[in-house]
Amino acid sequence: MDAEQCRRRARRYLILARQMTSPTHRATMIEMAVIWMRMAEWAKPENRMRTGRVFQYEAFEPEHIRIMCNVFEDVLRTIGGVNRQEPLAERVAKKVIELAQSGDCDCLRLKELTLQAFEEQRFESWRLIWRGQLR
Repeated sequence: MDAEQCRRRARRYLILARQMTSPTHRATMIEMAVIWMRMAEWAKPENRMRTGRVFQYEAFEPEHIRIMCNVFEDVLRTIGGVNRQEPLAERVAKKVIELAQSGDCDCLRLKELTLQAFEEQRFESWRLIWRGQLR
């Protein structure tokens, strides 16, 4: 999700906040808008962590390993019913590591990119099946 999409969501929550009659609900909507604005700042290219090549030659920080483990588990849950011993789980793990090595170690961004990669693969498989090239 890019910065502009995050800002749009923040605007949507601010509009909802204006429509709320309950002060508690209004405050909640404003808090959600603030969260989306923070995410918009993180989504800007200049604010992303650019470490790229460093990770190829050095070990991951403990915090990054924790983030990658959480993303791996979240992606497996999102895909649904994937056992850790299945080949798909290994492909998910490799994709998470590959994306983390490119410098993206934000939990939400890493999960989103991993799911996008597998969604693109799924569409390509269906297209090949439809064409009769994959069975």
